[in-house]
Amino acid sequence: MGQTTARSLLLIKTFLKEKYPGVDYSKVLSRLSDADQRSAKSLTEEQWAPYDLFFNILNAGAAEAACEVQQFCQEFGAFQVKHDTEYIYKMAIKFGGPGLMVMEANQIWKRYHDTGRFYVFDILAKSAKARIENIEGGGPMLCSVVLGFIRAGLELSGAKDVSVEHNRCRGRGDALCEYITRWS
Repeated sequence: MGQTTARSLLLIKTFLKEKYPGVDYSKVLSRLSDADQRSAKSLTEEQWAPYDLFFNILNAGAAEAACEVQQFCQEFGAFQVKHDTEYIYKMAIKFGGPGLMVMEANQIWKRYHDTGRFYVFDILAKSAKARIENIEGGGPMLCSVVLGFIRAGLELSGAKDVSVEHNRCRGRGDALCEYITRWS
């Protein structure tokens, strides 16, 4: 089973505070199993955390915020790229434009995931396709986080009118996940 950086899980608390200020993070944690609560409370930024724990916290956060889980995950993905990207890298993406974001996609992926490869292909001036290959675990919640991350990352790079289509999905029985992005 794949893992994500614990920074992702720890960022959920900040996301809730900023996006859903009425949601108490301790109530989110109380929705988790005792084992997940212990794991969540012991996380440090340097660690990796199992996808299952990540998804359980996202699911609990969506429930506590009274938000549909896929929407919540997309909002978190967008928040993550805007708030967790280092300042220097954020400036490089902004000045490098969408092309740099596309070129750096797999390096960005490796920052957050210990499994899989984010492969970008069919790169044109205002569009690109991307695939997530060889991932262990994941699922619809991860796909939604990725959708929000891609959209917000391209917007951060200066792209306008961004659309992201998730046309192939492992969760729907496809061999891999594929995204088609377009922007102006």
